[in-house]
Amino acid sequence: MEQNRTHPAVEAINAILDEQGISRTELARRLGWERMTVVRRLAPGSKYTTDLTVPELEKIAAALGVPVTQLLPAAPAQGGAR
Repeated sequence: MEQNRTHPAVEAINAILDEQGISRTELARRLGWERMTVVRRLAPGSKYTTDLTVPELEKIAAALGVPVTQLLPAAPAQGGAR
């Protein structure tokens, strides 16, 4: 059975929501989305979290008042520079 992969930004988005005390209902209001859309999109392991798009991430970042780069995992350091 195939396991759903969570988009890397979901963990960061959920952490920011917790830090800022913002509910998924409030985020949905800010985004103009249905509450269940937000709940599904931000549930770790949900099939809906695998395809968050750049425009969606930009909109979520704006709604949270953070740069979109804060939602993305840090790139691994490039080793072995010659």
